[in-house]
Amino acid sequence: MSAANAEYALRPGLAALAGNKSFLFVRGETHLPDMRVLMRIVVIAFAARAVFGADVRDLGVPTGWAAAEYDKHGYDLLNKHDYENACRYFEAAIRVDPYMWTSYYNRAVALCQQKKWAAALQDLNSTIRLKPSFFDATYKRSLVHRKLGNYKGSLADLDKLITLSSKVHNTLEAEQALNDRAWILATCPEASIRNGQLAVADAMKACKLNSWTLGSSIDTVAAAYAEAGDFDSAVRYQQRAINVLTGNYQLTTK
Repeated sequence: MSAANAEYALRPGLAALAGNKSFLFVRGETHLPDMRVLMRIVVIAFAARAVFGADVRDLGVPTGWAAAEYDKHGYDLLNKHDYENACRYFEAAIRVDPYMWTSYYNRAVALCQQKKWAAALQDLNSTIRLKPSFFDATYKRSLVHRKLGNYKGSLADLDKLITLSSKVHNTLEAEQALNDRAWILATCPEASIRNGQLAVADAMKACKLNSWTLGSSIDTVAAAYAEAGDFDSAVRYQQRAINVLTGNYQLTTK
């Protein structure tokens, strides 16, 4: 970015800054910043970034790569289950381009594999801030919330996903989120969160969306009925889940 372009882009913000008379205080007197001095600082900062790039030397990765190159190499390492080194390359990508949302998400995946839940949560928050429409990030955050014992946070994420996926008629995503919400409502360690009736409703919707083909979803129905106190139905759906999982469809009935 040229100095002229930088000045044009930043002129409104700098003007507002200059208009703030509480910006600097020296010996009780108000001093407004010199616009020319501020402009020189901004131009120098842009020039330094263009010439030197982000400092990644402490990460032990090659210097001078583009953010996408660091991200791609980190992704390759992630697929090789080299999580520590993958994280270093994702960090390099983020330093070069703080808006590289894929690097935040990929690093969160690596951190989850290392069971570093709190750090993963921070990266997922960044991913969602930069790419709010990315289903996988919000879904994974709901899982991380559960690992951290934040069941209300997990439910909040699932509520959003169910609403959004229903609006765009994304059956697969809606089924996943409904099944997970039903499981929490049926089995949550916190009694105040459990709700058998709502769990049954969600679990049944999920099974209808996948045409009753997933044993794990039918197992959720069984757990929901058990929480609701309908143990006969719980046993019946548990057997149905076993039948589906073992391929014994002849014994499967709705």
